[in-house]
Parts: sequence; C-alpha cells; structure tokens
Amino acid sequence: MIATLVSDGLTNSRIATGIDRSPHTVNSHLHLRKMFGTLSVRSRSELAGTVRQKPWEAP
Repeated sequence: MIATLVSDGLTNSRIATGIDRSPHTVNSHLHLRKMFGTLSVRSRSELAGTVRQKPWEAP
C-alpha cells in the first residue's frame, strides 16, 4: 500500500495524513527505507518504477 502511494507521487507528509500517521512513521516504522533495501532500489522514483512493473507484488 505505501509503495503504491509513493509510486503515485505522494510525499511522506501526504501519505501520513491519509493514513493518520506522522511522516516519521511513514518513513521509518512503515519501513519505507526497508522497502528500498528489499527491492534493491535507491530512490522513490526507482521504487515507483518497480511498483509499476509489478503492481501485484507491491509491499
């Protein structure tokens, strides 16, 4: 879900507002950084590309 919202271009702040969490929670506790490592991507744009290629596997 978070990866899909990132691929839609939403910022951590915007995602946080939508799911009633803080931007820090979105970045750290919801494992945005961990997703980067798991999917071997280095940026939000790479994550978005990965989600677009395989939307059914989006974390």
